[in-house]
Amino acid sequence: MNAQTPTIFKDINPGGGDAVFLFPEIIGNKMYFTANNGVAGNELWVSDGTEVGTYMIKDIRPGADGSMPRYFTAHNGYVYFAANDGTHGIELWRTDDTEDGTVLVKDIQPGELGGNPLELKSCLGKLFFQANDGLHGVEPWCSNGTSDNTYMIDDMYIGVGDSNAQFFTEHNGTVIFGANTIANGGEVFKTNGVQGGVELVRDILVGSQYSGGFRNPFVFNGNLFFVAQTFANGMEWWTTDGTEEGTELFMDIYPGSVPGTNWALNSYVYNNKFYFIGNSSPNGWQLWASDGSTAGTAAVTTNSTINMAPSSFTIVHNDLLYYRVSVGSGSGYVYYSTDGTTSGTIQAVPSNPVPFNLVSGAASTGDSLYYIDRGLGNSNLRIWVSDGTAANAHIVDMPAGSLAEPISFTDSWIGVLNGQVLYYARHSWSLGRELYKISDTPTIGVNEAPSSSIISLYPNPAESSLRITMSDRQPIAVYNATGMLIDSFVANSTHTLDVSDYPSGVYIIKSEDGAMKFIKE
Repeated sequence: MNAQTPTIFKDINPGGGDAVFLFPEIIGNKMYFTANNGVAGNELWVSDGTEVGTYMIKDIRPGADGSMPRYFTAHNGYVYFAANDGTHGIELWRTDDTEDGTVLVKDIQPGELGGNPLELKSCLGKLFFQANDGLHGVEPWCSNGTSDNTYMIDDMYIGVGDSNAQFFTEHNGTVIFGANTIANGGEVFKTNGVQGGVELVRDILVGSQYSGGFRNPFVFNGNLFFVAQTFANGMEWWTTDGTEEGTELFMDIYPGSVPGTNWALNSYVYNNKFYFIGNSSPNGWQLWASDGSTAGTAAVTTNSTINMAPSSFTIVHNDLLYYRVSVGSGSGYVYYSTDGTTSGTIQAVPSNPVPFNLVSGAASTGDSLYYIDRGLGNSNLRIWVSDGTAANAHIVDMPAGSLAEPISFTDSWIGVLNGQVLYYARHSWSLGRELYKISDTPTIGVNEAPSSSIISLYPNPAESSLRITMSDRQPIAVYNATGMLIDSFVANSTHTLDVSDYPSGVYIIKSEDGAMKFIKE
């Protein structure tokens, strides 16, 4: 473990002004984010982990107001996002990382309000999202990247009411999602993106005034899991194959109407199991794990109550899963790590005197785990580095002359981009809040694969499909021979990628496990 003293990575807003770093999203080997250079307002930026490769792509809304781009999503070689150019309101845009290639896709709702696209997701070769055209309310939409082929799939909540279509998830050749209708309330639906092609999967909680829901969906071992609720069972895990008869309660973790889980919490697939925060008697909220069967679903811990935070599961480091645990009412929370066993679940960070425990972000690179926590005596944060254990954790030395507490609690962020640890902080009044770096780790180019790569591809060359095998569920990025990102998604440890539409040539598959070339015949 080797932690260097941080140095400035990029002075985005020269002088004492703040960069106002917002909405970072790492897609492939680049990070897209919103920032303010002091002249253009909050605009679209990109970084490849180097200072020279960090730049504003386009001043979408000239002047100091800024277009405030967000919801960055990769689809078919572009990154899509929502932004406001000051004329069309908040609308759907896309970029190829060049100024000329950053364009408005469609003016969904003409006027200053805009269509306000949300829930962007690449599925079935199309971009799915929700938007409001001003006539039909918030409904499911679909796009192939052109204005003419960006359209409302269906007016599910007839009139100006909102169906609030969300959580689009590709499964078994269709897209499953949650939406609200007059007849069914909030329930599970499916579509293939064709106009008018929406079907009810199942009315879980029967009645127009009730909502069975469809939250936290993910595909695991070929099955789609999600959280829903009924009066009889409360909030629990369900599973679906996209048919009414194949949509059923997976397990009543807390028998009866008491919730066995909560749809405000996340889940995590790790080492061929999915982990979640479950509630049962008499131990309350604990860490649970499942192999996808009811017999293989059980509590891992039976100790202190888990903090019910939306991002309970944070990161995998050195083959251990890290999650947040409450240290008492109003006292914040600390990290625990687990290998999936009771004995292998331990506190992974030192405890501060209450109420100053507030771990909220982590970044893993090599043998080092970096995380941010509240500093003693105030509401600001400090950076820690460890090998993943509490015993070997220490505070990172700040640059000489730094403010006593360099990171604002309200806008803290830390992450790893191409091996480079970056974080957003203010170390001096003369620089303002900017992006800093902690270490300079060599990056992996798209034409390279590390010697320790444990990703495997078969067959290679491939004609129609490519089987990707990795150590666990993780993000995948696909690049062509020129280095352009053409696809990105999160895949389980074994994933079959449809490459039938790829032009013949050389491609690079990159994951957390490594990078490898494949040839499309």
